[in-house]
Amino acid sequence: MFSNPFYVLLLTVGWGLHSVATILDSFSGWVRYTLVPHSWQIGIAIGVAHLVTTAMTTSRN
Repeated sequence: MFSNPFYVLLLTVGWGLHSVATILDSFSGWVRYTLVPHSWQIGIAIGVAHLVTTAMTTSRN
């Protein structure tokens, strides 16, 4: 049963996906109560950062 490398690979991938899902689930409360109320400010900040980066990389000087 454990001598099949494909089984061990699938077992490892399943364990990794479960670990990632558990970690992401622990952030759900933080996202709901901290990130979502400030999402409009984050959107504006990302937009301004994009405009500044674009202006700096496309300037002629």
